[in-house]
Amino acid sequence: MWALDQVRAWGGVLEHPAHSSLWTDADLPLIGAQRDRFDGITLPVWLSWWGSDRPHPTWLYLVGYDRHQMPAMPLQLDGGRSGHGDGFARWLLELAVTIGSDQAWRYDTQRGSLC
Repeated sequence: MWALDQVRAWGGVLEHPAHSSLWTDADLPLIGAQRDRFDGITLPVWLSWWGSDRPHPTWLYLVGYDRHQMPAMPLQLDGGRSGHGDGFARWLLELAVTIGSDQAWRYDTQRGSLC
């Protein structure tokens, strides 16, 4: 899988539905397991934390992840649901930029885009 190869080569994040067969097929570390040989780890999240109207359990495969650099999760646990994943998409992009390789790009939080 091209996306997985890129994350392993350069660092970053790959998002997939929880319990996806990708974890078995690609020998990705399960939740709570040690980092794999690519320094990858699995982090479970729920899209409802970002306002999705359904829970959508999701697993993130992170390579180059440092928990001290993770952007704050803007959790919405009070029922204020937006029905879409814009907040999650922005957070995921910010996360990918913080853990990716040291390429000459940055995330502009004001514009919500790569520069």
